[in-house]
Amino acid sequence: MTRHTLRKLSYAVSVLSLMTFLAGTPRTARAGGSLTWFGNDSRSAAMGGTGASGGVGPGNLLLNPALMSFTRGGAWMSFSMAPSWLSIDLSDRSDGFDVPDTIYVSHPGRWEVDRPVPTSMMTRARSDTRGTDTSYLLSVVAIDSFFHEDLKLGLGFTTPVPGMVNIETWYNDEREQHFSNKLHFERFGEFDNTMSFYPGISFAPLEWMSIGFTLQVDLAFVLKSNLFLTEGTEWEYMYLNTGGEVVPVFRPIAGLAFRTPIDLDFGVVYRHHSYTIVDVDIDMRVWNGEQLDEETDEFQLQFQQSHRNVFGYKPSELVLAASYAYRGFSAEVCGTWEMWSGYLDRHGNYWNHPSWDDGDDTTADRWDSDWKDPTFDDVVSVRVGTEVWVTDHAAVRAGFGYFPSPMPLQTGRYSYVDNDMLMYSLGAGFRFQLLGRTVTTDLAAQLWHMRSLTVMKNNLVKENGGVIDEVPDDLTDFDGNVMPEAAGLQTNNPGFPGYTFGGLVLNLSLMIGMEFN
Repeated sequence: MTRHTLRKLSYAVSVLSLMTFLAGTPRTARAGGSLTWFGNDSRSAAMGGTGASGGVGPGNLLLNPALMSFTRGGAWMSFSMAPSWLSIDLSDRSDGFDVPDTIYVSHPGRWEVDRPVPTSMMTRARSDTRGTDTSYLLSVVAIDSFFHEDLKLGLGFTTPVPGMVNIETWYNDEREQHFSNKLHFERFGEFDNTMSFYPGISFAPLEWMSIGFTLQVDLAFVLKSNLFLTEGTEWEYMYLNTGGEVVPVFRPIAGLAFRTPIDLDFGVVYRHHSYTIVDVDIDMRVWNGEQLDEETDEFQLQFQQSHRNVFGYKPSELVLAASYAYRGFSAEVCGTWEMWSGYLDRHGNYWNHPSWDDGDDTTADRWDSDWKDPTFDDVVSVRVGTEVWVTDHAAVRAGFGYFPSPMPLQTGRYSYVDNDMLMYSLGAGFRFQLLGRTVTTDLAAQLWHMRSLTVMKNNLVKENGGVIDEVPDDLTDFDGNVMPEAAGLQTNNPGFPGYTFGGLVLNLSLMIGMEFN
């Protein structure tokens, strides 16, 4: 075994040790958002988001870090904007489904804690969703050799602009009536964005194989508050202390890249699931308010609330890609197994199940144990892309993607608004010399089309996850008389009786870079 081979093996052992250490760091939460959909690389964006086997730029850090050892280093800056023309049109709802004002003279013992509010007293009227906020991303990436020509290190940074954090939660059922009183796009369109760092490393122990690892570092938040009400009936006057903590959270990305002598290349990538958790803990004391503790049988004046919100969920992904390059032509096809079966919505799948039947077998949280919650499916998405260098200094690119929806049918209580999507892309690239350096400029446009779908809420069977009748038919007044206005279905669920949604998102991207010779 030659000294050169031994040196290569020692580098490989060092790189693998570092990867193992990074992968073993705590991963209590993870983050994702529009960066996952649109990327940080205009060349990749123009080629349909491909690049897991044939990537050559800053996208390698997130698409397949192993490719860094097979491509030239450099520094790049990219900017993207994604205006939206997505919409959700709610079906008209008859006044006969409204929660009546007389609910306030009904016997309150009919409910545990989820009491209905008259439709006429909603803070916001039920309304359509017209367009979503434009997403802006700024990315800076640098990749170069380190100690050895086969060892590459990269560092990337992406932030939404002008703000550095953009997150929002909502409920997917009748509870949203108390907030926006509209429906929201679940998977794509209403993006949760935070700052993201992603250092990466790659090493090629053989001329035809490279291994790589990226650790995406995002931000999670822990918020705490202590609240004291000096008078339980005066909610506008209180004492308040707050505290918070921002902590790093990690998402590992591992990849393999293979080169063949027939210009056919392959890539295999695993990306771990990704989401940000924001924990909110509230301690509240009321001077003249008390509640009986069921465990100690004593009255208490201090109450605790804990809330968990989940943002920017991205599933675990297994990617297989193949690409072909000959002279000035290249093409790539990429298939991704997206494991959405572990999906967490904005409230971490906190499905509250109101229970009204005396015979229900309920948990301590008063949930109906027979309830059928939504389930989410694993799907396979496909991307293809091509590039042609028409001259030594200019290239044209095109791509396509198909992304099936993992969300279940929405015929009952829940409204996870999502459907299959198609993506079409075009772009161009330019190379020129400036002060002895190779400078690159890349442009891309992606048109994302969420196919139109009409949903009707025809599932009214409660145990099957159907629409909840917020005013039970056997509701009585304080004298025990059944209230006739309770007959039939009454609900403020914004998705009932149905809705139609779909539309377009246009992602535009510009990237300027300098390759290291």
